[in-house]
Amino acid sequence: MTIEESKQLSVKSGKSPYDSLINKYDIDLSSSQIDKLFSVIRENIIPTYSEADKIKNTRIPKINIKNSDLLESMKYFMKALRFDFNRGRIDLSNHPFCGGANDDIRITTRFEKNVFESLSALFHESGHGLYEQNRPKENLYQPIGQSRSLTFHESQSLFFENHIFKSFNFFELLIKNFSNKDDLFELFKENYHSIRINPIRVSSDEFSYPIHIYIRYEIEKMIFSENLDLIDIREIWNKMYKEMLGINISNDSEGVLQDIHWFEGMYGYFPTYATGAMMASQLKYNYPKYNEFNSNPNSQNMGEVSQWLTDNIHQYGSEYSMSDVLSKISKEELNPNYLVKHLKERFKV
Repeated sequence: MTIEESKQLSVKSGKSPYDSLINKYDIDLSSSQIDKLFSVIRENIIPTYSEADKIKNTRIPKINIKNSDLLESMKYFMKALRFDFNRGRIDLSNHPFCGGANDDIRITTRFEKNVFESLSALFHESGHGLYEQNRPKENLYQPIGQSRSLTFHESQSLFFENHIFKSFNFFELLIKNFSNKDDLFELFKENYHSIRINPIRVSSDEFSYPIHIYIRYEIEKMIFSENLDLIDIREIWNKMYKEMLGINISNDSEGVLQDIHWFEGMYGYFPTYATGAMMASQLKYNYPKYNEFNSNPNSQNMGEVSQWLTDNIHQYGSEYSMSDVLSKISKEELNPNYLVKHLKERFKV
């Protein structure tokens, strides 16, 4: 059905079938542009990953705090980051998510065995929520008032997740009242500042994550450009995971069936996770006060981070293209080398 949809969209748009699907999720990108952006994954990130020391199994952190109390303590930091609880809320559910409308933002999270993943997801969804809360009110229900694209949305969630939550000093502040904070800090480094071997995309480390996306993107291109038969996807998937991530896929739930996107016909969506990470890193290196925030996070400069994102991203809705927005901020278009710079600094490779 999605192949037929892509053909119908292609007739109307004059673009290739796959580009027509990509534009459902990011109007600013095409497969040729993504190919150029993803060349850094193929030529830089994958070779570096292959040569790096990797951890297979990370230890799971333990805390002696009830989930409800932990959630309340996290709300303090979300308020400091200017999430407005008068116009939004957080609840527990089986899956982290952000939805709702500008004045009624609903964030959900879950508490897993690895509490770090729960906290990481909470900050990720907070980035989505803040974007939605700060879209332009005068055009709130017009197309120009909507978020620009999923690349934009993922850049905001990944900025909060990767460049706030996963920074050393912010995490130290986060756990300063925990009785086992020293052990938690060591486990934090093991989980988020070490390259790990993991077949599951959503549980992978920040360095290998773009490789997971690259594999899905290459397979999607085959589906729509080479008429790849669906029955052959598993074999190609397993081969690419072995070649690019050094992982032998033992079953389909850890392999080709692990994501929901293709079940839902959402082809062209996956690239935005990686382009969002690229944009988030570009924002990090061009936010004038990022080093000040990173060296000494406090309630004042946390709020300043969010205000800068609102001033430069959120308040414009869809008014400007990604190139226009990034040119205003960094005097250049989307540059994937910022992601490479960030990953090499964080993982010391």
